[in-house]
Amino acid sequence: MALVSRIKRLQKLLLNEMASVVEKYGFERKVHGQSFRMPKPFGWAAFHLSFVPHAEIDFDVIANVALRVDAVQELIHQDGNDLSKKEKQATATFGCELGNLSQGKQRRWKIASENDIKPVMASIENALVTTALPYIERYSNLEEMFEVLCRNDRDAWLHSPFHHYRGMNALALAVVLGKQDRVEHIIEESEAFMRSIKDPNLGFFQPFASKVRSLRDQK
Repeated sequence: MALVSRIKRLQKLLLNEMASVVEKYGFERKVHGQSFRMPKPFGWAAFHLSFVPHAEIDFDVIANVALRVDAVQELIHQDGNDLSKKEKQATATFGCELGNLSQGKQRRWKIASENDIKPVMASIENALVTTALPYIERYSNLEEMFEVLCRNDRDAWLHSPFHHYRGMNALALAVVLGKQDRVEHIIEESEAFMRSIKDPNLGFFQPFASKVRSLRDQK
């Protein structure tokens, strides 16, 4: 129990210290779970820290960046599902782990004691500035985000790894951006790709595709 408490204390300390760091770059100080949010006209961008505890009395930190387009997520979750209201409000549209963005593989920072906090924070801040902020700036252009979501190549997987959800986000964003002329192509490409890899989530994608077709036909 003491070990768990110690690790939790270090994690809380890191988050509290990071709040003052990220605030300099436009994020809110308030921590949402383990995320810091930056308000955007379309929703928010987030800088998220994940923790991986080890038996050796330390833990790894993994940093992620994400963006949420409110109108996209509301359309996807409009008909209800197993997510709570709070969970629905926390879903992102697009995002990636910083190591995969910057060096093609996951990056981790190790924390074993309070002495590790400041050097780890300095390194994470550097990753925030050099990788996360340019990512947020680039994909705050929803046209850029849309073009990635419409693809099914490995680069697109980095930003949206669940194939059915990537297709749903692409369709919802097509509606939001007024690109109804792209809807049928997205559906055909997504279904063909998921069938080719025998994706078990094709059945989750198809009802939403039918809904978007119906919305398009009402225009």
